[in-house]
Amino acid sequence: MDQNPVVRPTYDFKSAKKQFSRIGLALVAFFAATYAAIFLIEFVLTCFPLPGYPRWLSVLISCVGMYGVGVPVFCLCLCGTKRAAPKSGKFSLGTIGILLLIAYAMSYVGSIVGILSTATLEALTGLSFTAGVGDLLMDLPWYVTLVYAVVVAPFFEEFVFRKMILDRTRAYGEKLAILFSAFMFAFFHTNLEQFFYAFLVGLVLAYLYLRTGKLTACWLLHGAYNFIGGFLPTLLSQRIDYDALTAALTAEEQMQVIAENPVGYAMLMLYGFIIMAVLVAGSVLLGIYKKRLHFEQAELTLPSDTEATTAFVNVGVILFIAVCVALAILSAVMVQLA
Repeated sequence: MDQNPVVRPTYDFKSAKKQFSRIGLALVAFFAATYAAIFLIEFVLTCFPLPGYPRWLSVLISCVGMYGVGVPVFCLCLCGTKRAAPKSGKFSLGTIGILLLIAYAMSYVGSIVGILSTATLEALTGLSFTAGVGDLLMDLPWYVTLVYAVVVAPFFEEFVFRKMILDRTRAYGEKLAILFSAFMFAFFHTNLEQFFYAFLVGLVLAYLYLRTGKLTACWLLHGAYNFIGGFLPTLLSQRIDYDALTAALTAEEQMQVIAENPVGYAMLMLYGFIIMAVLVAGSVLLGIYKKRLHFEQAELTLPSDTEATTAFVNVGVILFIAVCVALAILSAVMVQLA
């Protein structure tokens, strides 16, 4: 008789699946509360006709709905759930800089995949699934764009998708928690064009949080990424006549358009060269630092063959994905009807 029988660990798959499902349902509640609040605010505003409806007011209403109502509802839905926060660690601006370069290089590949996928989907359906956030930011004052895209949105998104979600999924395995957080973050954008790069950037942000336990580190990285990838190109694009440049049929006509605003086009060209350098540096750093990745053993780590079904095949997550897809389709149909 074996004197030392192998004791196989037992897993409470039901509780684990319930935890992931509850997160999905909390995100559904987040969307429901957000859109209900936005609808209510806009309804109230109809009682007080304004001489104009500035774009910044639309952003303010969205912020109030999402961050003033949606986020608190999301947090309330997760009250009482088990948490396993990562250990607190140190981080430096150098680390943030390295991960920023890596995240941007990864997201560039994701952007290409997103653009090609969106173009294919639009050709098949006849609908426009192109992200509309950039168009909205183009019409905003630069300081509104800066505060919204670089400060406010990154903070709340990091709080929801890194702090709240990772603290509640880390116990089931750090790799699974990172994938789950990035996956939900990508769907949260409700846009195919943004899905792939959001997923890849989400992987970097999630890993940073697990290794540092610091929301501030993720906020800085996310804000810096949006500054380079969103705010700067938007700001530079506002200073050139892109329509006139694309309408120019000959090289002489293009040079004439550029000559009317040489500083603006020179700055845009310089930005392009800087981005090329960032992509090269990020790709090199990714090759170097991917060998240094390490993941701590979690308390309730699930067997690899059960991770996907436990985390993603449950009522809450499936419903959240369905809501995101429905919102993306509804947005495309609204654009078509406009």
